[in-house]
Amino acid sequence: MFENESVQDLMDLAMDTPYGKTCSALWAEAARRAGVEGLEREEIWCYLRLAQAFTMGGEVTRMVAPFMWVDKRRKERPDLFDADMQDSFAWYYKYVILVLRDVPQASADECFNALREMREFYQSLGDSLKAYYLREYYIFSMLGRDEEADEAYRKWKIADVSEHSDCVACDPQHEVAYYSQRGEWDKAVEVGEEALANSQDSCSSQPSTLYCNMLLPWLYTGQDDKAWPAHIHSMQRNSHSPAFLEYIAKHFVYLELSGSAGRPQRLERALDMVVRFMPWWLEAETPVVLMDVATASARVMAAQPDQDRHLEVTLPGQSLPWVKADDVVNPTVAEAAAWYADLALRIAHMFDQRPGLVKPHMVARVEHNLYHMPPVPQLPDEGPIQDASGRFSPVTFDYRLEGVGETLSAASAVDTDEDEPLIVSIDINGPWRSYSPEQLEAAHAALNTSLPSIYSGILGKAIEIDLETAAEADPARALLIDALRFQVHGQYLEAAQAADTAMRTATEEPIGVRLLALKVLAETALNAGYYDESAEASRHRLNVAAACGLPFTQVNAAVLLVTCLNKQQQFTEAAEVAHTTLSATAAALQAPDYDPLLLEESLALRRLLITALDALDHDTAAAEEALRMAELCQDNGDKVEALTRAMAGFRYDHEYERSFAAGTRLVDAAESLLLEAQARAVVDPDAEENLSQVVSRVVDVLLDVAWSRSTQSTLVDDAGYEFIESVLARRLELQQQYLITDKREAEFYRADNTEDRGLAALRSRRYLDGLLLLDDAAQQFVEIGRPHLAARALNSAARAKGLHEDYDGAREIIQRSLDLLVGTVWESHKSVRQARELLAEIDEWEAEESDD
Repeated sequence: MFENESVQDLMDLAMDTPYGKTCSALWAEAARRAGVEGLEREEIWCYLRLAQAFTMGGEVTRMVAPFMWVDKRRKERPDLFDADMQDSFAWYYKYVILVLRDVPQASADECFNALREMREFYQSLGDSLKAYYLREYYIFSMLGRDEEADEAYRKWKIADVSEHSDCVACDPQHEVAYYSQRGEWDKAVEVGEEALANSQDSCSSQPSTLYCNMLLPWLYTGQDDKAWPAHIHSMQRNSHSPAFLEYIAKHFVYLELSGSAGRPQRLERALDMVVRFMPWWLEAETPVVLMDVATASARVMAAQPDQDRHLEVTLPGQSLPWVKADDVVNPTVAEAAAWYADLALRIAHMFDQRPGLVKPHMVARVEHNLYHMPPVPQLPDEGPIQDASGRFSPVTFDYRLEGVGETLSAASAVDTDEDEPLIVSIDINGPWRSYSPEQLEAAHAALNTSLPSIYSGILGKAIEIDLETAAEADPARALLIDALRFQVHGQYLEAAQAADTAMRTATEEPIGVRLLALKVLAETALNAGYYDESAEASRHRLNVAAACGLPFTQVNAAVLLVTCLNKQQQFTEAAEVAHTTLSATAAALQAPDYDPLLLEESLALRRLLITALDALDHDTAAAEEALRMAELCQDNGDKVEALTRAMAGFRYDHEYERSFAAGTRLVDAAESLLLEAQARAVVDPDAEENLSQVVSRVVDVLLDVAWSRSTQSTLVDDAGYEFIESVLARRLELQQQYLITDKREAEFYRADNTEDRGLAALRSRRYLDGLLLLDDAAQQFVEIGRPHLAARALNSAARAKGLHEDYDGAREIIQRSLDLLVGTVWESHKSVRQARELLAEIDEWEAEESDD
């Protein structure tokens, strides 16, 4: 595939390629080619970069071989190594030590020999050895030599920071881990909180990794209010790549310990996560990662209340790296717990059998983590209504439940005077829970109301309110009609006051009144810009709806709540609220008779979730949610919107294969949208205008797909290029069939398409094809009397020549561009300015090359 590329081409391509198997393959091929061609310095750089690519691409144990090749070459030919090579070699020495630590087949002597050579090399650079001492600490710890580990840790703490030291922003995570391992939770909290208070955006791993390490210190010191949001924040980063599997285990343990201490819903969350992340086990980078996640998973399973429950998962023992076990299909929870524990102990035994090990201790450590971790302090009781919102802060309002004493303040979702009556209490375990559908229908009819009730809510019955004619005999419901009318007319204060009074007015069916009043309060506060008040009302409503089993109301409340949080730029919390609600209500959408309005509201919530994830720069997560949205959408227009976002999100995160797959589906969805519009236009002449709008949308989508497919760091293969060409051909066909106007004739679209094909060819690294197509496009534009567009195409060709260091050729094309426009009515067109600016750029590029 790379036979036409030079070594430098391959190196440039590899540098532009995201870490992963493709990047590693490019560096390996570049290294091989450099060796064949006798390019000694280039060969060294390629092997250094290959070690880096393996390290950063999720295959850290494979980095040892290219690193050792470089080390051997360094000793043979030190004259080939400049300062940059030395620095790069020094940086990745650290990872070699950690690989040896985490692989039990590496003997103790090999670990110590590698440490000795690292020390000697760092000393030769005049380094302070701070990075060395940290590796020494980890090696001694893994080998069970605790006193020597403590001494190495002390030296690390006092050593000066050097250019080869680890990331300063990441240092506190090592300190937190050190104190946590010793059960010094207060000290771990002190160190971690000080680091978080002084943190800066100096490392992409932080604060997520530090949050992960702080989960247990906060939990053991009774600060779950800090641990829970840290868990959410950290998981939003860690849950979208197998490279983060090593951190997932800490989240499992946190959820199990806190779930066993009064938050049983977290045990279910932990179980779901264990099942969800099982495929990642096949990519565990080291035996330690596999051992830790197996230990944590065993704890999660052992804590589940229903040990006989069957899991829809296959335990892939025969496919695991590092160790093999039996495959188990759909195990019970108890069987899974035993399988995970056995796996963890088997790996621990491998470490205790490490050659040259003096103090076997890993089996004892794993047994402690499996069976003897101390429980955490019991968490405060949440009361009869659990917080289903996923918010980080504790509930501060009283639900006013029948048969339950007031546990919090009597305040409702809005501020009230002390003399005002309390909101009317509700019974979330009323007789309606056992009603048949017929009984629910009768109970709702008996209310003689035009408003929703608990009965209509349980039935999933949509209630349309005609405010023009609506009249209610019940005083509370009459106040709600007033509130709704005020709201329609933009009288938000009056609407809120009426809704609040309705909640405090005796009524035959207070749950329905409470839920609708809270909706009015949330919406009016949102529209008036009182986001905190709106969020509080929505949270109250969401939790009551969840407790009563009303999925539509629960999702609708979450939509309002997430909207508030997004407006306040609390995107991490917004994403968690959306995730929590969508997960909790997913079963309702799987029912054969689900409410279509529930689907519509769920899609609205997922759009808000995608917005929050986009704002957090979690592009892959946003793209995955967009894919789920596309699967749920029944409208092809909505599918096109969702797949467009998915394609873009994967591309932004360099997930090119997934972006391509989304793009292929996007083309199909766009064609389906077009077919619908064509069918409507056949039977309804008035639909012609809509057809034209749909065609315009589809041709924009096709161009977006072509650009997305051609804009990637890796080479576009022949199949990919043929796909791009076919998409652009289809775009031209639609333009010439439907979009011809007096200003844009068929020849215009043909020339414009030729220009797009040229640009796509250049993006696809088909240099000569791109130049020929752009030249052809320029001639076509000239023939139809659009020289300014011809100049645009020529400018693109000139830039490509310049980037390929053909400066004379670039200037020649720029002159052709200027000759078309200078001295004509087009002389002031932006294409002239762009040509002259490009000419100046090319002069600079050539001058820089001459200086080099």
